Amino acid sequence: MTEINKIKVIHIKHDKNFVAFMAMNDDSQPIGWANLTVQLDNKLKFQDAFVLEPYRRQGVYTQLWDSRMEYINTHYAGKGYTLYAYCKPMSIGQFRKHGFDEVEMLTHVTKEI
Repeated sequence: MTEINKIKVIHIKHDKNFVAFMAMNDDSQPIGWANLTVQLDNKLKFQDAFVLEPYRRQGVYTQLWDSRMEYINTHYAGKGYTLYAYCKPMSIGQFRKHGFDEVEMLTHVTKEI
């Protein structure tokens, strides 16, 4: 594990439908990210959250989560949007903690071509 003193989270609005949140370490190097997609029918999709292995279990994911939620609350709260995501077992606790309901389980499949 790499010890970090301060995590800085920035957001980058690529276009009106996609916002990336990037966590940076003390040296301003990217160490994690979480993305948000604005979709049709007033849906906001959480996707592609990731923290580099040496920085896990140090609150990086929580800070990314909080920054993304702050952005959502500033721009979309009270406007009839629905948040949704597909998550792995290691992050389901964060979603439960914030009042998300589990709807269905998905199966990861692959095929070599």
